[in-house]
Amino acid sequence: MWADLPDRDAAYSEEITRFNEAIDEAIAESVSHYSGEVERWRNIFLGVLGHDLRSPLSAILMTSELGIFCPIECVRCISGASAASG
Repeated sequence: MWADLPDRDAAYSEEITRFNEAIDEAIAESVSHYSGEVERWRNIFLGVLGHDLRSPLSAILMTSELGIFCPIECVRCISGASAASG
């Protein structure tokens, strides 16, 4: 291995060790930063998904409640008016 070569002294191997430790530290910091970014974007995605699902589900819920609480003639009148406007 490289440490067994006769022209390598102790200072050189200490330098290599410090370099390897610096690389290890940089990798650990990079992984930590990446994990934080993944968590942050996961939360953003879930927030957007929740917001986008809430609107259609609210419309479906209100329409079903309208069908339950209003006479059928009223529902037909409202649905005809909304179809004509859209």
